[in-house]
Amino acid sequence: MRNFKYFFIFLFLLPISTICFGQNKYIPFIDQNKYWLYNVYQDFESNRVVNSYVIWTGQDSIINGKVFYKLYKSNLDGFPISPTNYNFVPFYPYKFKDKNLSWLITEDTLQKKVYFKFQDSLKLLYDFNLEVGQSLDERLLNIIKPANWPIKDSLGKITALIIENSYNSDRKTFIFNGPEVYGLPFVTDMRLIEGIGIIPYNGFYPSYDIIFDFCEGSLCDITSNTIENYKAKSKQIIIYPNPSSSFIQVETHIDISSVEIIDQNGKVVMISSEQNINIGDLLSGIYIVKCITKKNEVMYEKFVKI
Repeated sequence: MRNFKYFFIFLFLLPISTICFGQNKYIPFIDQNKYWLYNVYQDFESNRVVNSYVIWTGQDSIINGKVFYKLYKSNLDGFPISPTNYNFVPFYPYKFKDKNLSWLITEDTLQKKVYFKFQDSLKLLYDFNLEVGQSLDERLLNIIKPANWPIKDSLGKITALIIENSYNSDRKTFIFNGPEVYGLPFVTDMRLIEGIGIIPYNGFYPSYDIIFDFCEGSLCDITSNTIENYKAKSKQIIIYPNPSSSFIQVETHIDISSVEIIDQNGKVVMISSEQNINIGDLLSGIYIVKCITKKNEVMYEKFVKI
């Protein structure tokens, strides 16, 4: 009778354990047609974007029995800074100006670690198997920690593990202590997101460029059209005042059906049918405005909430 009792307890707990493990299913980092898009800022005191580029995965190849993917970096074409355009604005759909091979990368999906090939050895790019209390590896710490960092708090320590929706998927997310380098320096929450990497700074190279978009597979709107066709198809959005602390006005010559505001984690935080939007309740930071036209076309622009 006792054995039957434990058997029924096991049957009761089995679905619960299955659900828990299902939630923790690993999302691989490497695949073809993945794109990380970054803005380059003029300096730490300015919100001016002077350039944009994309890091993306190309075709795979087999080296010594291990699958590697080519990782490229390409500058984006767009509207340059001018007397009427404060920021560089990439054309949308995105168009590459060049193509530069950066690394060959590979992944151990059992250990949940991503490596890049450096000469004849492998170097750790990302570790998605960390626990609360552990820290990022030394390479990532050196990338995110500014020179002459004035604050004594330790950076890179994992403070929480959560599952949250980022860029159309529920992903395991590692919250860690990171530096806010724009404006007055302070320690803030940053994210290491499964399948994506570090948000908001560039986790591939030593820089403080900020990711403004991420996409993969059929969700990516990448074109190989000529610049002339690009300019003809691009529909620029104007947002003012930018930066703003209370309201923004979204202007375009195309009829808009809805406006979505997306945070740096790819989460939709506001939806509006109006083009004059109250942003007073948003946290300070950089946001993407996604405008959906009545013809179901999509346009994007950035603004800064102060």
